[in-house]
Parts: sequence; C-alpha cells; structure tokens
Amino acid sequence: MASKAKRKDRQRRKAGAALEALRSEMQDSGLLKGREVRVASAGEEKLSATLLQFIEPYKWLAPNYEAMHRLVTLAVVAWNGAIFGASGQPNFVEPLIESALPNDEAMRRDFRQMINDMIVRKQRHFANNLRIIVGYKLTERPHDYHLSVASMPASEDLAAETG
Repeated sequence: MASKAKRKDRQRRKAGAALEALRSEMQDSGLLKGREVRVASAGEEKLSATLLQFIEPYKWLAPNYEAMHRLVTLAVVAWNGAIFGASGQPNFVEPLIESALPNDEAMRRDFRQMINDMIVRKQRHFANNLRIIVGYKLTERPHDYHLSVASMPASEDLAAETG
C-alpha cells in the first residue's frame, strides 16, 4: 500500500512540475503579452480534466500517442475557436488549417467539419468555461496519458487582437 501512495505522490509532483514548466514556457515566450497564465486553485476544476471530457466522444480516433496528440491539438483549436465566436473563428481556425494540412480539399473539408462539430460541443456542454488554452503538454504513461493545460481567462481585448 505504501508504495502505491508513494507512486501517486510522485505522479502528482511530476504533473505539477510539468504544469509549472509549461506555464514558465508560455510566460517566457512573450506570446501572452504580459498576461498571467492561470493555474486551477484548490477546489476548482482543472481545464485538463475538462478538456479530456470534451474529447471523450472522439477518443476512439486516437489509438496511440501520436493520434491522441493530434486529437488534443484539434480540440484546443476548436475550444479556442468557440471562445473567439463566429467573427473570430475564421481568422483563428483557417490559418491553422492552411498551415497544418496538405493542399487536399477533401481532407481540409473533413478537418473543418470536425472542428465545427467540436465547436458546437463546446458551446453546448462547456459554454460557461471561458478560459483560453494557451498551451498544453501530453505525456504518455503506461496505461493512459497525462494532460497539463495552461490557460488564461478570455477577455474582449484578446478576442479583438485575434479576430
């Protein structure tokens, strides 16, 4: 029993260190223009757990680490796209599609459809969560994955800068 408790404690410390490293990386990058990255306080639901709930219907598409990483990336695009609203989505989503996918219109159409489906899911089931995901780290563990998410509160000025 004691070794199981030690293992869980070690996993918690590792996860905390990963999140702190991600937060430092995001702050140091300058992309946030001085805004503070949030870490969930005690009792507050972690955005990483919420994001895992968000992608639950799509997990069958991710049989391995690489596919799970792509799924989380897609979910982050959709999550943030939903927050930026209809006016900001084209300026946020389309450049990502253009740069990330080959010039294959069928593939891009399918990708857009999946993002649109995820955006609808975000608006329906997670509408009150207005945190923007600014970074994440997915770590493979023996039987599952650990997800750390860095976020910040959505603000009108950020949506205006992006949109």
